[in-house]
Amino acid sequence: MTAYLAETTTFGTHKADRLIVSAANLADAKTYCESLFGGEGGNWANATFTAIADVSSDGGMEGWRFTVRILDTDGALVEGVTVTGAADDGLDEIGAALVIALNATDSIANAGYAANVLTAAGMADTLGDHTLEMDVPVPIVNDASGVRENQDVIIAGYTGTIVHEGAVGAALKVDFPADTYARPTTYRRLHFGHVT
Repeated sequence: MTAYLAETTTFGTHKADRLIVSAANLADAKTYCESLFGGEGGNWANATFTAIADVSSDGGMEGWRFTVRILDTDGALVEGVTVTGAADDGLDEIGAALVIALNATDSIANAGYAANVLTAAGMADTLGDHTLEMDVPVPIVNDASGVRENQDVIIAGYTGTIVHEGAVGAALKVDFPADTYARPTTYRRLHFGHVT
């Protein structure tokens, strides 16, 4: 995991023109910064990112929400579940929790998780021609209301290859990254005066 100093020339109302964040890669760091501060994400679109050093992360997924949706061939929602991570959860725990939630729905009884692959619906569920979606929006910590989310900003690194829209008797699957995949983290908001 790498820490980055992000510097923007656009000063927003949230009093931060520099951030120190960490992420698995530069692309995730940029996406994460652009998701912060509500509508001020554009302030970070052209920011300069400088790698600081490799840093460690506890890997906890507290507040991160994983939503899985299955849509029929007409695009109508068939099943949808959401799991919210706890402080000690890694991606394997998230995958296991999604299996429990999916198997508790009316349409699915054969979900599973193994080797970083979530089977959202098994072959016997006969949903293989359906569409599978998984979203992992960035959780934003708000001191007044706890954890909220920017629903429009998704960290793509959490969703790998999706197998769907095939034969009716096929399984619906999505690849997860390794359990140790580093989640983006803000270390500190920095402000050194208005940047002009």
